Amino acid sequence: MFSDMVWRIDKPDDEVRAFWAAEYPTMATPTTRVAQAKRAGYRVLGHFDMGREAMDTYYRPLAARLEALEPDLAGNRVLDDLHREIAVSQAGRGQFGYEMFELERA
Repeated sequence: MFSDMVWRIDKPDDEVRAFWAAEYPTMATPTTRVAQAKRAGYRVLGHFDMGREAMDTYYRPLAARLEALEPDLAGNRVLDDLHREIAVSQAGRGQFGYEMFELERA
């Protein structure tokens, strides 16, 4: 069982695509991941979209924590990168998300 960030649409917005091209250049669709798993000798028992709620559960507390850290860490690159990721997550709703895959050795 593993999760992976995947594309939900074929043609994401330019900003979203550019962000993920830099952060996760091998990001693919669930269909591509299933094909890769099969080629690697696994049987895919199932896979499912974790849903927007899962991403919100991650990003909401992260955004709150960043806001609390901002006064002490203003201008910190990690902080800036995380703010950008959160912004892309909001702008790219429905264009990407986490998928869970359940595999077993074939």
